[in-house]
Amino acid sequence: MKKYLLTIALALAGMIVLCSFGTSLPTQFERFTDKVARNYADYTEEDWNKASEQFGKLMDKYEGSYNSFSEEDKVRIDKAIGRYRAIVFRSGMNKAMESFNEYVKDLEPKIKSLTRRLESFLDELTRDVSPGN
Repeated sequence: MKKYLLTIALALAGMIVLCSFGTSLPTQFERFTDKVARNYADYTEEDWNKASEQFGKLMDKYEGSYNSFSEEDKVRIDKAIGRYRAIVFRSGMNKAMESFNEYVKDLEPKIKSLTRRLESFLDELTRDVSPGN
């Protein structure tokens, strides 16, 4: 019985290993990009670092064996690369806009205060202060 269970466990482990090797690079790029597209809005800096590292590994594989891919595979990979880079760009723009909006919110009370001071200053300058008034 133990021998039978051990054989099944080894067979399952072997199938898992073979399946992981069987995933084509275009499919790996597409799955990676789909995952980032689904989750990027909630990514922390650490998540982006992990994604960047994983993307770099995929790129190394692609560039290292570029000539071995069919034209169809190259098109799939290139599209996934373009999607990923657009997501990274969009995320950066979103972060930049959030930062700008926070900056403007911080400035708003200061601008109001400056405006009141300027009005007071101009009122004082235009007030008639001649002797006898």
